[in-house]
Amino acid sequence: MRALVVQSSPRELLLSTSRQMAGRFIEGLQSAGAEVTDIDLTAVRIDDCRDCTCCMTPSVGRCVLPDEMTRRIFPLFMQTDILVLVTPVYFGMVSATLKRFIERLFPALQARQDVFGGTVSQPFRGPLPKTVVIASASWHVSHAFAQMSAYLHYLLGNALTAELYRGNASAFLFWGAFREKRESVLQACRDAGRQMAETGAVDVETARRVSQDLGDLEKTILSHNLSLEIGTKARISSLELASRWLKHREAVPPGSVQNFKNLMLLMFRGAGEGRDFTVKFTFVGDAPGVCVFHVRGKELEITEDLESRADLSVRTTLTQWMQVFGKSEESFLKAMTQGQLLVQGNLSVLPLFSEVFVYGNTAARPG
Repeated sequence: MRALVVQSSPRELLLSTSRQMAGRFIEGLQSAGAEVTDIDLTAVRIDDCRDCTCCMTPSVGRCVLPDEMTRRIFPLFMQTDILVLVTPVYFGMVSATLKRFIERLFPALQARQDVFGGTVSQPFRGPLPKTVVIASASWHVSHAFAQMSAYLHYLLGNALTAELYRGNASAFLFWGAFREKRESVLQACRDAGRQMAETGAVDVETARRVSQDLGDLEKTILSHNLSLEIGTKARISSLELASRWLKHREAVPPGSVQNFKNLMLLMFRGAGEGRDFTVKFTFVGDAPGVCVFHVRGKELEITEDLESRADLSVRTTLTQWMQVFGKSEESFLKAMTQGQLLVQGNLSVLPLFSEVFVYGNTAARPG
């Protein structure tokens, strides 16, 4: 069983939902013995189709453009049993990179046209491979994929075997609050790959698990708007915001205590049973204010109660806290000894706080 995976996201693995979904799908294919060729379309030269019709005649079935599509990728397509199309969704459609690949499949069509079912037919030269589409969109899953799905059904017909769609991709990928859902979705992608290799299909329940509701639409919207607000104040894109943290643990200051509370709400992934603690922050300087985090296992309550008893009390500037948050114990100790971070109470809560408030995903598997 041969599988050809073509990926078209311009983002690297750590920042790409579609690439991470495809990575798990490939794991599933390989676990069932499939021979997988994984091609990154963004890293190879594929020219636009020029509509020269040379692949109809005189160069029947072969494109005359001297690029990687002609030399390597098209022959792999003609020989594969399973085709996996991987794409982000832009304005309701596949990426331009994947569209270019699809348009260069024109040599796979027969040159002659016929009448079939009362309409013009120009079939493929042979049976199309069973095709799976893996796609991610930042919009809500209920409507983001409708136009793309209709296009692929028109193009591929019965060869379109499975559609694995993931909406709310940025919230899904970057925030600790959705960690359990993320792990469930990526496991479903792996299961789908195994099923495809073993049976030639993906069952309905597995596809549903990939597209499952994240469970809190308000949080998904908050994650988008908060990233925009913090990025706007810092004069960086929301993707750069994510990249700085995931790659370098460089947290961009949220700019206000309210944004900080929202940030922590989205980062909270829950603590283990019986791991209860309270942390009180008193921020001074450019963004003054007080907030108290009450962690009770998987539950989080954020208050502004000045009288709350806390296991740990922290007094600092918001900017300084974000500079040490998520960093090593040495970073905390250095800030404390320099008087930039005043801490009272149980110091063992500090690393625990960093464990349960997480920005970014743990699912990426670079390499």
